[in-house]
Parts: sequence; structure tokens; C-alpha cells
Amino acid sequence: DFCHRAKDAGWQVSYLPSAEVVHYHGHSSGGRRTIGKMRWEKDNLEYFLKKHWPERKLRTRLIVMMHAIKISLFEHYSK
Repeated sequence: DFCHRAKDAGWQVSYLPSAEVVHYHGHSSGGRRTIGKMRWEKDNLEYFLKKHWPERKLRTRLIVMMHAIKISLFEHYSK
């Protein structure tokens, strides 16, 4: 979201693959992939899409639905 807003404001956004960010707080969000983390990612993606492209409702619904299916499959096969 930050990069998207920066680009809209006329800033240049660059990607530096050798850069590294270390988070010392929020340890509970790290680690292995969990269903809770996947739901959090889906909800945040839905928020981002609705915020920046509110007119693209069908596309947003399809993307969110695909993530919901992925979560359901992950739940089913991780038992």
C-alpha cells in the first residue's frame, strides 16, 4: 500500500533484492504458514483492492474467493 501511494504521489519506487528488513516486534505473525495468517492476508488484500480500485468489484470478489478456496483446501489437507 505504501509503494502504491508513493507511486501515485509521483515518487519513484525501486526494488532492491539484496535489501533486508528485520522486524523485532510482531513475532506472532512470523513462522510457518497458518490458516490464521492466510485469512489475515486475504482480508488485507481485499481491503487494499477495495481501497484503491473500488470500481473493480467483480475482480476483487474473484480474487478474494480464490483465496478463500485456497484456505479451505489448506484446512482440508492439513488435517
